[in-house]
Amino acid sequence: MDELTNFLKQAGKEFLNVAGDAAVGAAKEVVGSVINEIFIKKEADTKRVLPSIKNMRVLGERGSGTRVQADIQDFDAIRSMCLANGSLFEDPLFPANNESLLFSQRPDRHIEWMRPHEITDDPQFFVEGYSRFDVQQGELGDCWLLAATANLTQDPNLFFRVVPPDQNFEENYAGIFHFCFWQYGKWIDVVVDDRLPTYRGELMYMHSTEKNEFWSALLEKAYAKLHGSYEALKGGTTCEGMEDFTGGVTEWYDLKEAPQNLFNILHKAVDRNSLMGCSLEPDPNVLEAETREGLIRGHAYSITKVCLLDIAVPNRQGKIPMIRMRNPWVMRPNGMVRGVIVHLNGVIYRKIKSRKSV
Repeated sequence: MDELTNFLKQAGKEFLNVAGDAAVGAAKEVVGSVINEIFIKKEADTKRVLPSIKNMRVLGERGSGTRVQADIQDFDAIRSMCLANGSLFEDPLFPANNESLLFSQRPDRHIEWMRPHEITDDPQFFVEGYSRFDVQQGELGDCWLLAATANLTQDPNLFFRVVPPDQNFEENYAGIFHFCFWQYGKWIDVVVDDRLPTYRGELMYMHSTEKNEFWSALLEKAYAKLHGSYEALKGGTTCEGMEDFTGGVTEWYDLKEAPQNLFNILHKAVDRNSLMGCSLEPDPNVLEAETREGLIRGHAYSITKVCLLDIAVPNRQGKIPMIRMRNPWVMRPNGMVRGVIVHLNGVIYRKIKSRKSV
């Protein structure tokens, strides 16, 4: 019976892997997504399911293509050992080498793995708290993950479930950090060291607008470890990331066939602290084509606000349903982040060119 049970469990994991790959292809036909958290209804009361840290599993994984569970890594035990030895943690399951970066090719330049204190004189896990502006895209094509990460910052309960606050670069620093993700029906704790890929002293991938803030870069590294490499994060859906950050389920809406009450659905989702994102269908002929309104096709956006606005619009009276979107990739040379406020039917009414307003 045990052999049969193990076989069925492994078969289930393989099925989920295949389904995940198929979901990436299906995502190209979807232009909107909403994630709702799991709720348990108990009489007239509704409570969010957020397992305690005690119920979490710890996991380490390596390799690409096939997920193979490796040795268990306990954050507290490893940190205590490093502090006792006076050493900084070096993760043997996700080493600082090319295998952790790419699986299909070799880097086209020399990549140096550096710890934050080698990049800046004053590394911080958080700089004046955390916000969606701490999430900026680098060279990796994982905008879907960045959109989900930016959304995560809007709910403190969810954020600190994924990003445990018991870590910093000062007290009890040992070069080790950990993050929690929802996988196969369980919360797991992923441990990483703080060696990050850089080129000419600059972080290559996810980073903060603050040069000495590193929580987002380390979160991306932990997620890359979970999937086998940084390259494994290239291409995906925002819903995948939001599910892994919340343990919730997703709802998809194609705006070509959207229900008439879609705005009410979005508005209620905001009231429930749901995470939301959207995207435009990609142009098959042009990679990341930009529309005349400034939107990038095939790119993931965070929805940062849903509201009714009183604005002057020709041939229109009353309040207009609007959504505010943010693209963490669109960073202009002058340091300004460009975003948009959009009418629900897709008409662009206003562009935002303010560093911290989107």
